[in-house]
Amino acid sequence: MVRPLVHLALALSLGPFRACGGDPPAEGPVPLGEAESCRFDADCPPAGCEDVRCLGGTCVSTGVVADRDGDTFGAGAMCGGDCDDFDPGVRPGAFETCDLRDEDCDGRVDEGADARIVVVSIPVMDDRAVIAGWDGGPRRFLVVHATTGALFGTTVDLLGRQGPPAELFRLSRGSRFSAIHAVQRDDGDVLVVGRTDIGALEWAVFHADAEGRPELVTGPDFLDLEAQITASDVVYAGDQWRIGLDVQVVDTGELRRQVYDDLSLPPIFDEALPVEESWLAVADAASGFVVTSGESVVFGDGTRLPVGERVNAGGLARLGDTNLGLFTAAMVARGEAIRFHPGGVLGSVSIPRVPQPSSSAQLVDLGEGVTALVDADQVVFFGSSLNELAAIPAGPRLQRSAARSGESFAALAATSGLPAEITLFATCE
Repeated sequence: MVRPLVHLALALSLGPFRACGGDPPAEGPVPLGEAESCRFDADCPPAGCEDVRCLGGTCVSTGVVADRDGDTFGAGAMCGGDCDDFDPGVRPGAFETCDLRDEDCDGRVDEGADARIVVVSIPVMDDRAVIAGWDGGPRRFLVVHATTGALFGTTVDLLGRQGPPAELFRLSRGSRFSAIHAVQRDDGDVLVVGRTDIGALEWAVFHADAEGRPELVTGPDFLDLEAQITASDVVYAGDQWRIGLDVQVVDTGELRRQVYDDLSLPPIFDEALPVEESWLAVADAASGFVVTSGESVVFGDGTRLPVGERVNAGGLARLGDTNLGLFTAAMVARGEAIRFHPGGVLGSVSIPRVPQPSSSAQLVDLGEGVTALVDADQVVFFGSSLNELAAIPAGPRLQRSAARSGESFAALAATSGLPAEITLFATCE
C-alpha cells in the first residue's frame, strides 16, 4: 500500500507521468514534447526586463516589463527595483513595518518603523522573569523565567515567534529562586545567575546553537562561600561581566559588599558594608566598574567618591566619556538622577522624556553607551550624550529588566497569578 501512495504524491507535485504498466514500469515524469519548452510560467526565464509566459508549451515574450505581483515595479535593480516580485507590499518606496523584512527594497530592514508591542504568553510559575539580548536570529531576545525547580529560557523575536522553553539549570540549593539575572556579552554569550531563598548563587553561560536555541557553554556551578548572599546585581562592564554581591558571613554575621569578574576566582572588590540598608548597584566605568557603598560610590581603581545621597538598587549607569573622564549617572533615593566622575559630583541630570522620575525609577546599563530608565509607566533608552534612542510605554507591572538586541530594544512586564503572562515591549530600532 505504500508504493501507490508515493506515486500519488509525486503525481500531484510534478505533473504528468508515464503509464505504470510497462515492463519494467516507467516511473519518471512525461518528458516535454519536441515542440514544448515549458509547462508553467515559472519554467520561462525572463528576457531582460520583459515578462515571459508559457503559452501553448512555448515560452513567449509579452513585450512588457515583468511585474508578477502587479505593484508596477519590475524585479531587479535594472527593471524597477522590486526585491520581491511576488509580494505587492514589497517595492521601492513602500512603508516599512516592524516585521524583519526590507519592504522598501533599500537594503535595510525596518528602518523608521514604528515600535511594535509583542504580547508573549509564557506559562511560568510566578512573575519573576528577566530579558537579555540573544544572537539566535535577527532581533531576538532571551526571556529567562523560573519554575519551582528550575530556570528556563524562551527565545522570542519582534514578531512574537517563540522557541520552545529550554531548561537552563535546576534548583538544587533552596526551595525557590528569589532573584534572576541574565546579561549578554559582546560575543553573544549570556550569563544567567539565579540567587536562591537560602542565599546560594547558581550560574551558567549559554550561547545560541545553530538553530537559535540556548546551548550550555560553562556550568552550571555554584559560588562556594561561607556566607549567605542577600543581594545581587550583574552588568557587562569593562569588557566582562561584573557580579556585585552583598553577603552575610556565617560565623560572624558581618555584612560585606563584593564584586567579581570571575565567579571561580576571589572577588576583585571586598569591603564591609557601612550601613545595612545600603542599596547594591554596579555599573561600567573607565576603571572597570563602579559600585555603590552607602552614600558613596567606589571605582575599580579604589577611588571613593561621596555623592551625599543613598543610591537606589540598580541605580547606576555609564553615560559616556568626555574630556573630564567617564560620566556615570545614579538614581538617588528621592528619584533624582545625578551625574559624577572620579573627580567629583557634577550635579543633577535630566533624562530624556522623564524630567522628574519617580522614586522607584531605575537605571539599567545595557553597555556600548546605551542606558535604560525604567519608570512606572515607560522605559526610555538613551545614548551616552543623553540622546533618546527609543521609548516604550509600559504599565505598573513592569519589572526591572530591559535589554537590547542589535538596534532593537525591549523591556519586560509580567502579571501576578498563575500562570503569569509575560509581555514583551519592543521597538524596531
